Amino acid sequence: MKPLEAQLAYWLSRQTARTSVRRVGQLGAAVGSDIGVVRTENQDRAVVVQGWEANGGRFSVAVVADGIGGMRAGGACASLAVSGFIASICESANFRDSSSDWMMNAALSANEAVYNKYYGDGGATLVAALIRHGKAPCWMSVGDSRVYLETEQKLQKLSTDDTIAGQLGRNAIESPEQGRLLQFVGMGSDLQPHVHELESKLSGRFILVTDGIHYLSKYSSCMDKIVSIASDSGVCAKRLLELSNWCGGHDNASVVIIPLSDEEDSISAPSAGFIEISDSFGDGQFFLGDLASSSLRNYSKSRALPNKTLSNGAAGDLSEKEKVVTTAKKVRSKNSAVKKSSIAKSNVANEPQLIMEFPNKRK
Repeated sequence: MKPLEAQLAYWLSRQTARTSVRRVGQLGAAVGSDIGVVRTENQDRAVVVQGWEANGGRFSVAVVADGIGGMRAGGACASLAVSGFIASICESANFRDSSSDWMMNAALSANEAVYNKYYGDGGATLVAALIRHGKAPCWMSVGDSRVYLETEQKLQKLSTDDTIAGQLGRNAIESPEQGRLLQFVGMGSDLQPHVHELESKLSGRFILVTDGIHYLSKYSSCMDKIVSIASDSGVCAKRLLELSNWCGGHDNASVVIIPLSDEEDSISAPSAGFIEISDSFGDGQFFLGDLASSSLRNYSKSRALPNKTLSNGAAGDLSEKEKVVTTAKKVRSKNSAVKKSSIAKSNVANEPQLIMEFPNKRK
């Protein structure tokens, strides 16, 4: 496993609250997740990532994964799927490939990451949306999590469930046996991800959801009405999660809402290889390349996010927690500070560094 994948998988597997919704303000996006009423573990993973290509253009990607129940380690599989997908996207950012190539390579990398760990005994569904400056929006799906498009207050389902019922256009509720997955991330070499690009001038919002939310669409038009009425992405995400619980909360529910627009942020990144990631429970920053780069550190300080936690090196092994997160409070003496500084200087230049933010943490 590559260092970035390892750090992302560890971060995504941290202990979290039962429910949370977060706005990603500069993108006009929102991400939310809820454990539901019945489940004791949230095996969904939902994130929004911002990064920069080698040519300086910004990209953003939304990813939602749902660990498969009845198989091994659903939550861990979902974390591996998302981390493998994002790590591949970051690699593609160094090349001028098409968005479809980015998404296809990322889906296959996610599949490989899960398969190499569980050899087909564990898996996850995976949907994603990619927004690149000057490029047509692109989406990808594997499994029965879904991608919707909201335009002019109308909700359109873009993805087709990888089930017999989905392929035949039937309701899985009416034929439960036909609701079993035909493919999933982690199944191995036979995976065939669905990747499509939209019209470049199209406006609206991508809405990515797990089945804990989209099952609502099987019974009524409530989901459509909420999306059409709630123009604010954060409000929309919160209402979808609440509705899922009001209707029984039989499964984990997660949603990411992200606009199709690709307007550049007023603050530009200093170089490629720098990403910001947000899930519904917190924010993280990952620096790739020279860890000692003053420009990256200055950029981080300019974000002025509270309660900063800084790692003093990259960890390729998830078990070495102390290498991934070291809080500033642990620096209690001048000798320990000097020691940490010498360790940081000896790190390989291309290893990533994580700065994690927990704005909801009590001081």
